[in-house]
Amino acid sequence: MSTFFKRFGRLWQNILITKYPFLLIDESQDTNKNLIEALFSVEKQFEGRFALGLIGDMMQRIYLDGKPDLGLASIPDYWKRPTKKLNHRCPTRVVSLINKIREQSDNQLQVARSDAIKGHVRLFVFKHNTNNKNAAENLVRKKMASLTKDKLWMGDDSSVQTLTLEHHMAAQRLGFTDLFEPLYQVSKIKTGIIDGTNTSLSFFSKLILPLHNAFLENDKFTIARIIKKNSLLFVKSILKENTKQLELIEQARKATARLFDLWKSGNDPTLLEILQEVYSSSLLPIPDPLSLIAQRSESDLELISDAKAEETDTDEIIDAWDKSLNAPFSQIKLYSMYTEDEAQIDTHQGVKGREFPRVMVILDDDSDRGRLFSYDKLFGVKPLSKTDEKNISEGKESGFDRTLRLFYVTCSRAKESLAIVAYSEEPELLAENVIKNGWFSEAEVEIKDRNCTQQ
Repeated sequence: MSTFFKRFGRLWQNILITKYPFLLIDESQDTNKNLIEALFSVEKQFEGRFALGLIGDMMQRIYLDGKPDLGLASIPDYWKRPTKKLNHRCPTRVVSLINKIREQSDNQLQVARSDAIKGHVRLFVFKHNTNNKNAAENLVRKKMASLTKDKLWMGDDSSVQTLTLEHHMAAQRLGFTDLFEPLYQVSKIKTGIIDGTNTSLSFFSKLILPLHNAFLENDKFTIARIIKKNSLLFVKSILKENTKQLELIEQARKATARLFDLWKSGNDPTLLEILQEVYSSSLLPIPDPLSLIAQRSESDLELISDAKAEETDTDEIIDAWDKSLNAPFSQIKLYSMYTEDEAQIDTHQGVKGREFPRVMVILDDDSDRGRLFSYDKLFGVKPLSKTDEKNISEGKESGFDRTLRLFYVTCSRAKESLAIVAYSEEPELLAENVIKNGWFSEAEVEIKDRNCTQQ
């Protein structure tokens, strides 16, 4: 059997090098380590017949399944090692900042373009328990607009790219927490909730939302098209069996009108109200688990309420939807904007490879539930853990390393100006440390109190 697998492996290797004698891997720092090691083996075995090239930056490695030692030390001696030194994106001040960050890692310095602007960098430090973080960040926008003489810092939400550490932090700032938070906690559906592919959420964002938008624009053609394409009343089998098709059309018209009545007089109906209306009229198909919830009777609701009161185990997905469906429909539009990259807010990890004129980076350890990163440790406010120290002494990756790389990625997105908003237990110590380390000058650091007024 082992001989078979060896022959089979050699067959695939020969197919690979014959079809692709030159293979370049972009973002190699985040390519799965097993794939990288397999390609290294092929390159070594077929040296001279197969050329492998790696394009990437180890300081921008953000995924944990990449090859951690893919730096120069793990590259064979006979490989060429060209480096990209010219930074085409960032202004000179941002380049000097990311070079300073990089000094603590591989010390590969970059140079700004000869025609690059100087740009602006500022660090604003707030107490971690600041009472209104949205107000704090609006204050930062105002300060940056004044400093840079760039009114777009105070423009609409599309003018400044805000980077948060986790998706739930974005939900808080955009205003769709009631919808997002319960579903985000369920690991089975978390990925689909984050990227907008969950079928139950798509029922609202890809079907009800376009219907509502067409209703607001009095676009009767689009309304008719969406209903005809999706309505259960217009399934081909039903139309063939029903000789009174005009009655079906009238039934669909009345059901659509009742649905739109939920928004009368500026009302913002809950998702549950919309779901129940759609179910009662059989207007549109409802995906699981929403169909299970829509079918409940009053007695079912009483039994569920009693079960929860007695802490009886319930399906966690259904339980999460029970909470999320109480959110107002307006949160669906905000959620849809976020998942479609229309909200100008993203996570630190998700923004890699992109660039923006104005960037505001939010550093908030208290809101980081994954605990893979710690900016307070990076800035010397908290000591390294024993595990961090052990990993560093053994040459392994630590939380400090991950946070340093993430900070580098976020700062290097800025094309003109960069504002960093840090929430910390000890703002004064954080400010003192970053100035002492040469990351920022005294003039570039501002400490704010928890009520968003200057100290």
